[in-house]
Amino acid sequence: MINNWIDKKLYLNLHLKAERIMSSNQYLQTINRNSNFEMVRIVAMTFIVIYHILYHGFNQQLSYTTTVVSFLIGGVDLFLLITGFWGIKFKWRSLIDLLCIVVFYALLSHVCFALIFHGDISLKSWLKLFFPASRPTYWFIACYIFLYLLSPMLSNGLKMMSNKQLLVFIGILIYMNCFSGWFFDNGIN
Repeated sequence: MINNWIDKKLYLNLHLKAERIMSSNQYLQTINRNSNFEMVRIVAMTFIVIYHILYHGFNQQLSYTTTVVSFLIGGVDLFLLITGFWGIKFKWRSLIDLLCIVVFYALLSHVCFALIFHGDISLKSWLKLFFPASRPTYWFIACYIFLYLLSPMLSNGLKMMSNKQLLVFIGILIYMNCFSGWFFDNGIN
């Protein structure tokens, strides 16, 4: 009788401890995604595709292109805001996968360009394709890779900030991006 009671108590304690460990484990918790955010992500991607078609495809030959493009460029900001909201979970494998995809499409586009338009086929041009983050052509990929690499430190830093420090930090970023970068055109943003 006593052994049975001790076994039940031991089992109950172990079961409760296991439940606490499993519920506190961030990898086992599921994130409930909101379909509204997914819709905004799709809209942002659509804005980016239309922007590239209008800006690069028509080469600003249409009179309304500049006006439309100025609204569509916000798709990049929307996409990054959603990424920041859900957070970036740093994994080396994901970074390597992203770089492989970018290099693959860079090689594919370079081959097509070389074959169709008899473009640059020098060894130097081919080697540059393997370093997409260091080329202005792939500015978004470069920014995203640097953001991805800094994300663990940024996440930890933001979690440790008080509300006042967070407001000051946001104010500095707004100044750097809007006033210093855009109004004074110094290239910070």
